[in-house]
Amino acid sequence: MFQKYVLTGLLVLVAMRFGFAWATGTLTPAQMNYSFPYAKSTLPLLFHYGAWGSIPLAFLLAYLVQEHAMEWDAMTCILAIIIGIVGGGLMMWMYAHGPIPEADKEFPVGLCLFLYMVVAIAIAVLEYFGTAAPSSSELWWVTGFLTLYVALGNHFLLQVFRPLCYNENPLYSPIGWATVLIVGAFLSVVTVVRGT
Repeated sequence: MFQKYVLTGLLVLVAMRFGFAWATGTLTPAQMNYSFPYAKSTLPLLFHYGAWGSIPLAFLLAYLVQEHAMEWDAMTCILAIIIGIVGGGLMMWMYAHGPIPEADKEFPVGLCLFLYMVVAIAIAVLEYFGTAAPSSSELWWVTGFLTLYVALGNHFLLQVFRPLCYNENPLYSPIGWATVLIVGAFLSVVTVVRGT
């Protein structure tokens, strides 16, 4: 029952993120060039592959809610939401202090991302720590998908498929690699320990 609300809410946030990016002039390369004429590199939301990855992630999160929501108690959910708020806030802080102009730095676009990440992180925490006996295969699928999603969010795919306005080299980002490796390693360890 709850999975429909989760899926709808997350997809609405994704749609709003793209809509607000259009409204703030940060969706397309042409808009970014117009909005930031003196920036040597910009990242329009259209080419932020993590934003596109949020669509299949919404379906995965809805599936996890469908399968396990009845196992999650209120206190664990509250703790997971707090962790989601902290994680989403840290992510927004990193965006705000990033070196190039991008859509997620704009208020309404970033707010949509923040709300999405609070829910996504909370559900991931509940999957790994609030589910009584998660199957090893399910955890490995979730771990693989989340690690790929973090890699997309760190712009690794932009090294190959990049708009002309993006002049960065994401594969040479120590912070990007550290983020992907830490998330992937942590989730893999939890999967090995928790998987049945």
